Amino acid sequence: MKNLTQLLFTLFCLCLPAMLQAQDRDDSKYLAGAIPEVDGKVVFAKEFSIPGMSQDEIYERLLGWMDARLKKNENTSRIVFSDKEKGQIVGIGDEWIVFSSTALSLDRTKILYQLTVTCQPEKSVLEVEKIRFNYREGKEKYTAEEWIVDKYALNKTRTKLVRGLAKWRRKTVDFVDDLCLGAAEALSATTAKTPVEEKKKEKKEVKAVVNSGPTVITPKKQVTVEP
Repeated sequence: MKNLTQLLFTLFCLCLPAMLQAQDRDDSKYLAGAIPEVDGKVVFAKEFSIPGMSQDEIYERLLGWMDARLKKNENTSRIVFSDKEKGQIVGIGDEWIVFSSTALSLDRTKILYQLTVTCQPEKSVLEVEKIRFNYREGKEKYTAEEWIVDKYALNKTRTKLVRGLAKWRRKTVDFVDDLCLGAAEALSATTAKTPVEEKKKEKKEVKAVVNSGPTVITPKKQVTVEP
């Protein structure tokens, strides 16, 4: 009996930090509208404005970024279509999202997605869609449309995340934000990860990077616009 009490006490101590963190969490970033839908499908879209940069240079930078980003997964993730003249690049991704990791357990899911970049003179749009999740080594499979949209992942008043789906919604938004920040850096953005992290620490109400409107980028390297 004594050993059982000690075990329960140890488990409580391990869980206590997570419980306190959950009470202190600011979920405003993940509430209504955080998961955008187009014709019933989840489609994240982020627009970049890069004054002075040609379509070809935007294309080359994002092609290099996407190729390296997908190859990091060391699996079937890859670029499946590219057309420099049209300024379009399409890739498919297959990687892990980790919900929690401790010495005793690892909670994670595979996220499968399509990544599309459309380049034009002085601007580009990044889209993430066709998101699917393979959980518990593929034993459970879900689509974004049936798992993380407002209809299922928010309470009736749309003021809180549904407990069972909260981690999926948070991690998906954070995952897409990370893709957007990577693309911005490839375009030589002045916006870096540090300001975003500072805002989180201040606990101010913030929007996800992907939902914050167009991002204006100042290239680090001087460029000229061809007449």
